Amino acid sequence: MNRKSLITFFTLFCCQVLFSQTEFAPVGAEWYYEMHAPIGPMFGYDHFTVVKDTQFLETECRKVRVERVNSEDNKYDEFNFFIYDDNGKVFISYHDNFELLYDFNLNTGDTLKSIIPFEYIFENTPDIVYLNQEADSVETIEISEFLAKKIYLNTTNNIYNFYHITEKIGGSPYFFPFENTMSDFLYPCFRCYHDSEIDITLLKCDSTNNSWLSIENNEVSNITFKRIPNCGIEIYFENDELWNRIQGLVLLNMQGMILKYTSISNTQNSCFISMENLSDGIYIITILTENKIVSNKIYWNN
Repeated sequence: MNRKSLITFFTLFCCQVLFSQTEFAPVGAEWYYEMHAPIGPMFGYDHFTVVKDTQFLETECRKVRVERVNSEDNKYDEFNFFIYDDNGKVFISYHDNFELLYDFNLNTGDTLKSIIPFEYIFENTPDIVYLNQEADSVETIEISEFLAKKIYLNTTNNIYNFYHITEKIGGSPYFFPFENTMSDFLYPCFRCYHDSEIDITLLKCDSTNNSWLSIENNEVSNITFKRIPNCGIEIYFENDELWNRIQGLVLLNMQGMILKYTSISNTQNSCFISMENLSDGIYIITILTENKIVSNKIYWNN
């Protein structure tokens, strides 16, 4: 092999290795998301699996299967869509077209214009609607020894949002943009992601236990709860790295029913939950952060 051929071979080899590290949705990749209903104690999980390489709409792509499982461990829904990665831009099939979902080429100040696939997120509407979110900041993180770009997105101007998008992993708190007011039917939370190179597990993947009811008082020692009689509870967060990326705070009763939800920006160091019209008793405050879910029991009496 001459020198020119050797250089060409080495270049192609390096490119293949780099691609294997940054490729989105390789065959066999799996995502799990916990799902909660604000109208009752229902919860379960969504399971995404990249099934195979295929062709759809004359485009080389991959088939993704989504299975939805309820709290009784029964699958109640299943559907497929198609996906492909074009140099950091990820497109999904929707209404017989491919639409942009993620763009990992964004820098601070750039705008992500992605599809909101309503039919995939419990909405029965034929409308084609796009999400516009500005990139607030960008950082590089390490995931299973790989470096990945993480893009934090502004959530103030939209009902449907991503909190952030990350190479290899995708969107948070869900694979697709999701309503962040918790007034809709279900609310998602990332559990885990696996492929042949990466394994990220924040919560047990296929458990039907409600993780929001898991009490971990030892992990919330850097939070102060202040009771305001006949009104509610003020919660103060210490300036700790653990709480830099808080996404929301949930109030539940002991049966797991979601009573209140408060979204929290990462610039806040306190928030307030109203307890008006709630009877005396024990409640659970669950804090949703970027990388964990922790809960604390409180006793409320008016």
